[in-house]
Amino acid sequence: MLTIYLGKDYLFMNGKVNNVSAYFDEVYEPSWFTSEFSKKIVNQIDNVTYFGSGDVFISEKYGAMSATELSSGSKALLILLNEDDTLVSGDRMGDNCVPFLLELAKMKDIKITLCHLMKFPDDFEFYCIPYNKIINTKEDYVKAWLEVMPQIDVGVKNMTANGWQQGE
Repeated sequence: MLTIYLGKDYLFMNGKVNNVSAYFDEVYEPSWFTSEFSKKIVNQIDNVTYFGSGDVFISEKYGAMSATELSSGSKALLILLNEDDTLVSGDRMGDNCVPFLLELAKMKDIKITLCHLMKFPDDFEFYCIPYNKIINTKEDYVKAWLEVMPQIDVGVKNMTANGWQQGE
């Protein structure tokens, strides 16, 4: 099950991995890259292939690269995959991470904080804190997010389940 600590009140939560890249760079093990799921993550998020040993990846565009050069989205997902009970900042993940996040949540319990409006597909489910309930519709998600979103004027006029419309 995916648990999301939704809203600005969790931005600076104690015990949360805020700096995903720095944390990953310090704790990862080469064994983190050997599962088919981890290979799929880095291939589809970063367009790289695991070399097969150590922490070397191959990019058609850039050649050989280290695990430390992976995107923060891949790093966040790999932390969630390989560590238990680690709370990770979901704000380091883009929308391209959502399918992997949901697939991973079917394999094990994972927890993230989230302040931005992540684009979930039609079929999703997560346990939402601070509401202490399951959210599984876009309407409920947007409503909850609007109640806890940071009070920043970004020109958003109307928020709907399908996205937003820019103000004038």
